Amino acid sequence: MNLLTICDNLDVNRGEYFSESQQSLLAKLQPNITYHQDLKTIDCRTSLDNYTHNFNGQPFLCIAYAHGSETSIVIEDENYIHFENAYLFNHSMFQFSKNRTFLKNLKNNILIYNKISIFYFYKNYKKIIKF
Repeated sequence: MNLLTICDNLDVNRGEYFSESQQSLLAKLQPNITYHQDLKTIDCRTSLDNYTHNFNGQPFLCIAYAHGSETSIVIEDENYIHFENAYLFNHSMFQFSKNRTFLKNLKNNILIYNKISIFYFYKNYKKIIKF
């Protein structure tokens, strides 16, 4: 599996929680990971497409640990993942914990990217809900 993780580890309120959650999941996924690109808060100061091109067009799973709004995932008060760059996830799976409104809006606004799967984990990864 190819994996892109995005973790807002410098978030004042939840950074430590985001980091611990990410590490917990990575420990479970490790045996299945072929290639892993790990973005921390400081890495997100660079455009997302600088990282997604490293997958060379191959499908990947993206897991983001960050706050969000109804229209984006926010890192350091900047809209980092949003409708305008959603095409970067074509042929991929995208997960964002908790913000169901963003995921529904993302799916509704990127129907042209019909090879994207969007889901989120519920209750410590015990239930996966797909949109």
